[in-house]
Amino acid sequence: PVISRPPDHVDKHFREAWIEARTRAGEYVRGLGTTVDADARPIAEEAWSGEQITQEADKDRRLKRREEIRVLTAEAVAEGWSRKKLANELAKKSKDYARNWDRIANTELQGAYNDGVILDGYRIYGDDTRVARVPEDGACPDCLRLLLDKEGNPRVFTVEEMESNGTNVGRKRNDWLPTSWPIHPNCRCDTVIIPPGLRIQADGRLRP
Repeated sequence: PVISRPPDHVDKHFREAWIEARTRAGEYVRGLGTTVDADARPIAEEAWSGEQITQEADKDRRLKRREEIRVLTAEAVAEGWSRKKLANELAKKSKDYARNWDRIANTELQGAYNDGVILDGYRIYGDDTRVARVPEDGACPDCLRLLLDKEGNPRVFTVEEMESNGTNVGRKRNDWLPTSWPIHPNCRCDTVIIPPGLRIQADGRLRP
């Protein structure tokens, strides 16, 4: 679908994130089209292979739920909602209170912000754009392994390197790669653009 531009009041640093949320959020959420009986037992379930859906349950239902996720995630970016508020709004809109909306809100918001930062950096530096993913406090061992070098500093990637890794959706843990999309569900590791001539330290500060 053709997506309108972000609302005028969206901060310039979040405009790309709004666009990413509005066009991509919910893309990998499983079970949006699954139908259940009166006892909440599945009648028809989706099947996936990695990032791709291979068997539909109720395609119209899945697309409707995905659009709700996109609209509300974009609104969360525009209005500065907390992840908790987004999760609550998603539950109310879908009336599906059994789903883990906290995990979805965390992942979709972080994904939109990550991609937004990279696109914003690319508009400034073009092919010279370099990206680092900075582990959050208390990051899991996998994120530390993938995102830090031997000295404990964030690794730096070109956009091409980062995007060629795709996502870790459907991959086994041992096969995970550094990605712009959250490394795993609930991942909140940050994304930083490294301008030409600068490097990034373990504390996240940029230095010549």
